[in-house]
Amino acid sequence: MQTQCARCQKTLDTVYAYRLSETECLCMSCYDEYKAERSVRVRKQKESQQSRVEKPEEDGTSPQVTQHLKPDSDFDPAVPPRDELVRFQCACGKRYKVKSEMKGKRVKCKECGARFQVPEQPNESELNVSRRETGMNATASPSRAERTQLRLEKQNPLWVWVVSQFTVGLYPLFWLQKRKDIFDKMGTGTRLGYGYLAGYVLWTVAILFFLLALREALNPPSVEPKPAHFIEAALQEARSSKPLQAYLIGFRLFAIFYLMILWIQSSKVCKILSEQLSAWSENRKIFKLGVIPFHVAYLQYQINRLPFKTLFEHIPTTPARLRAEKDATAKRFIIILLLFGLGIGFILRFPFYLFFSSMRPSVLSHLIGPLIVFVCALYFRKNSLAQKLRHDWHKLSPLVAIMVLFSFMVIPNNPVLFCLMIILVLVTYLLARRPYLKIIDQAYSPRS
Repeated sequence: MQTQCARCQKTLDTVYAYRLSETECLCMSCYDEYKAERSVRVRKQKESQQSRVEKPEEDGTSPQVTQHLKPDSDFDPAVPPRDELVRFQCACGKRYKVKSEMKGKRVKCKECGARFQVPEQPNESELNVSRRETGMNATASPSRAERTQLRLEKQNPLWVWVVSQFTVGLYPLFWLQKRKDIFDKMGTGTRLGYGYLAGYVLWTVAILFFLLALREALNPPSVEPKPAHFIEAALQEARSSKPLQAYLIGFRLFAIFYLMILWIQSSKVCKILSEQLSAWSENRKIFKLGVIPFHVAYLQYQINRLPFKTLFEHIPTTPARLRAEKDATAKRFIIILLLFGLGIGFILRFPFYLFFSSMRPSVLSHLIGPLIVFVCALYFRKNSLAQKLRHDWHKLSPLVAIMVLFSFMVIPNNPVLFCLMIILVLVTYLLARRPYLKIIDQAYSPRS
C-alpha cells in the first residue's frame, strides 16, 4: 500500500513511511505529518470521478469541465428508467410498479388474489386518496413484519363438522366470532353483526337444561312401591318423571332457537361471500340451503374455493417483553373470572353437598361465596384492563359462558355429572383462549 505526502507530493510505501499512529504518518523527505490514505490509486479515482476535463475541440474552444455523478449500485440496464414505470396500489395495500406497456391490462394481486386493471400513472393527490380509502398511512405503507394477518384459513370441512359435533354445537359460534372482523372488512354492504351473542346465550341455557335433565336421570327420586291399581301407578309414574320431561322440553326448545340463530348467521356469511365474488367478477354462486345440514362446514368448503389468500390489517408489532406481560395479564384476568363464577356458585348451592351429602352447610360455607365475589369485584374496579375492555364486551361472550357453566358446576350431586361439567368448561376455555388473548393484546397497553 502506498501513501502520498500532502506537502511535497512524494509517494512512499507505508512500509518505508514512519507511522505515528494508525491514521498519521511522517514523511521522510520533508518531515511533515500527514494522514495516511488507503492508496494513491483510490485517491486518483475519487478525483477523476469528481471532475473530468475533456480534450479541446478542433475549433480551438476552451475545454469544458463536466461533473459526473456516482453511478447507482442498483443500476440494471434491463429495467426501464423511473419515468417509464407505472406505480399503483391494490385495495389490500400491496404496492406495485410495472412497465408502461402494461397500462390497461388486467393483472392479479399476489397478496389478495384480486383481479384489476393497471391504471394510468396517478398523481400524488390520487395516490393519497387511495391510501386514505384503504386505511394506509400517506407517508409509507407498513412492511409485512409490521402487519398482523387476518387470515381466512383453509381447513378441512370434514374436520370442522366433526369438531362441531364433538363440542355439542359450540365450535360454530367460535368459528363465526373469529372471522367476524374479516367478513365485516371485505367491503360489502352486508355485515355479520352480533347475532352470535344470542347464540351463546341460547346454547348456555340449552346445555343447562340438558345437565339438569341428566341429573334427574342419574338420580331418580325414591318411589314408593307400585300400587296394584294401574291408574294409581300411572299417576305416580307421571309425578315422578315430571321434572325430567320439563327439562327435556326446555332443552329441545332452546336448541331449536340456537340452530335458528346459527342458520341466520351462516346465511349472512353466504351473502357476504356472494357479494365479494360479484365484486371480483367471478361467475359463481353460493347456495344458502347448504348451511342447513352442514352450517359452518359448508362455509369452510366455500372459503377454500375463494380466489384470494389473505387480508391484512395494519397493527403495529409489540415487543416480546410487552407481549409476555400482556399474556400474563390475560391469564390472570381469566382466572379472576373463573373465581368470580365459583363465588356465585357457592352462593347458589353449597358445594359441601358434592362430597359430604350428610353434612349440613356451616357458617363458613355461607361466607365463602360473598367473600370471593367481593375480592373479584375489587380487582375489576381497580384493574385498568377491565375499564379498557368495556367497549369490547361483546367479544367476551365465551368467557361469560364459561363463568355461567362454572357457577352451575356445584348444582349436580353426582360424580359422573360433575366430571362432565369439568370437561365442558375445559373445552370451552380452550376454544376461547386464542381469540380472547388477541382481544387482550389489542386493548391492553402497559403503564408508562
